[in-house]
Amino acid sequence: MFFSSRHRNFSPRRFGALVISGALVASFGGLALANPASAAHDGEVVGENATCANMAPPGVTWEEIKIDRAPNADDSYKPDDEGSKLEVTITKASGQEFDWTSNFDMAAVFVKGGTGGGGVLYRYPGDDDRSDTGLHAIPHGTDGYHGISHVSFCYLAGTTVTPTTTPTTASPPTTTSPPTTAAVTPTAVSPAAEEAAKTTVLGETLVAGDTLPRTGAAATNMLALAGSLGLAFGLMMLMLGRRKTAIHSS
Repeated sequence: MFFSSRHRNFSPRRFGALVISGALVASFGGLALANPASAAHDGEVVGENATCANMAPPGVTWEEIKIDRAPNADDSYKPDDEGSKLEVTITKASGQEFDWTSNFDMAAVFVKGGTGGGGVLYRYPGDDDRSDTGLHAIPHGTDGYHGISHVSFCYLAGTTVTPTTTPTTASPPTTTSPPTTAAVTPTAVSPAAEEAAKTTVLGETLVAGDTLPRTGAAATNMLALAGSLGLAFGLMMLMLGRRKTAIHSS
């Protein structure tokens, strides 16, 4: 024997445990290498003659876009309806796997592989599933997956193309202009209108806006003063006249 049971740090039981652990690690590594990465959404195996119509849930109608071969990268596919705008594009593909994108919500994708056996159905329960990667058929031993024979893209009947949502920019607030004050233009008065505005009162010609002359009781004091002064001046002139007459007589 290469190792003795009397060796201080080793025993046959510990050696056996190490051998078993190594074998388990090697087997898990071999399984990982034999199975390539799966799709972003897990698939389920269904029967050989499955179609979108018979795979739909109860009470739901699915229509399909079918590709009767392995899809090619950069190819686009549409429904048989020429007026439909639905479109599926293969973004990456090999004989066993492919990636896809679409301009509408997809309900499911069925991938049939090889001759005989079933296929893999990938369901998309969301309301805006427009792409997936790494879709494949049923695994085939250690060689990966069966070669793809056809693919069916299933969608809800009546589906239409809906544009992706884009954020809207709020419009700037509108500014209110300050109120404008109308300019006052003086009105020109024609000569005829100006002449018509004149009024004659007690021999005085008045113009609209003038003040009437003082008359009546308002002018009594002035008239009394003027009369007194006139009377005094007349008496003085009379006295002077008499004096001159007396001088000439003597």
